[in-house]
Amino acid sequence: MKESASDVLDELFVYFEDNFIGRTMARNRRRNPRFSISMWNCFSRVDLDLPRTNNAVDGWHNTFHNVVGNQPSIYKFLKDIIREEHNTTITWNQVLAGTQTKNKRKKYEKIDERIKIM
Repeated sequence: MKESASDVLDELFVYFEDNFIGRTMARNRRRNPRFSISMWNCFSRVDLDLPRTNNAVDGWHNTFHNVVGNQPSIYKFLKDIIREEHNTTITWNQVLAGTQTKNKRKKYEKIDERIKIM
């Protein structure tokens, strides 16, 4: 079992090297990975106070689905779309005015601060 776990871990390390950090070559240099570090690393996004993920989109979709429900009539759907557009306009105007629209959870603020310190 230990040997098979070791093989699986070796495969995992090779996968990460090939895709994210680049394999080691001669003189301790690395090849370019398949995905550049700037593509997957969230440091620059945190440094610019941007979200690290697109989970907000999933959250919006889930909330909207709960409001609209399954198989709404065309009238209910249009009414909910118009209401959502109105709410989005209000939020956008708050952003433009510089007022705070939503606070991050303390847990995620601390994680962002730790990333910025690195």
